[in-house]
Amino acid sequence: MEQLATYFLWFMLYSVLGWVWETILCSLTEGHFVYRGFLNGPYCPIYGCGALIDIVFLHWIVNPFALFILGALLASTLEYITSYLMETYFHARWWDYSDKRFNLNGRICLEGAVLFGLFTVLLLKGIQPHVKYAVEQLAPAASLSLASILAVGFAYDVTYTLIKVHKLGAKLIQLRGELKTQLDTKLEQVRFDLNAQQQRIRLELNAQEQRMVSAFPNIKITLPSLTHKGKERHSFFKLWRPQRILLSELIEKQRTRFKH
Repeated sequence: MEQLATYFLWFMLYSVLGWVWETILCSLTEGHFVYRGFLNGPYCPIYGCGALIDIVFLHWIVNPFALFILGALLASTLEYITSYLMETYFHARWWDYSDKRFNLNGRICLEGAVLFGLFTVLLLKGIQPHVKYAVEQLAPAASLSLASILAVGFAYDVTYTLIKVHKLGAKLIQLRGELKTQLDTKLEQVRFDLNAQQQRIRLELNAQEQRMVSAFPNIKITLPSLTHKGKERHSFFKLWRPQRILLSELIEKQRTRFKH
């Protein structure tokens, strides 16, 4: 029981440190104070879980480079699984790295993995020995009482947040249905417009013109060069050359798009 209380105290401490890190980073990025975290309290449990996983499974590793690699892999795996589960349950993506290079489905990215690896080395080589010593100075009864009080508050926060966010998930499902209906309506309108465009092309091309298009399948429509404020722009290297599009391809694209 005492060991469990010790682990929970470590978990809460690193969750708070993670919240501080996230809040500072996001506040600096956004230019104003951002209260980070999925829960209401000043803690990010994913950091506490990541720290405990590192402490339990990687404490025996001496080589800093190996610690860096394994820490990055473990933390990234935890982040990916957490992102997937939260999106599955709440029908929303709580963070997205799609705009960053070397990301995996927007759930994790190389930049984050590198930071997690560095944090793992800092955690096990610099922070954890001091935290372990400080917690060990507490009397067993005090450690158990403190862990119990924190556990009750944490459990209440988790329960309250899940209830509220579950309602948000229901609203997001409703919103997604409404957006789908709107998109379906717009797509139907686009199909109607394509049909009208196809009919217009067919009506405007008489038999002679259709024969000419068939006889000269490589006939192209020449589009004017790019313009700027109503005037044609030409560079010395002719980067703004007029474009030419096959008329037969244009007609076929119209028909193909209409069929689909």
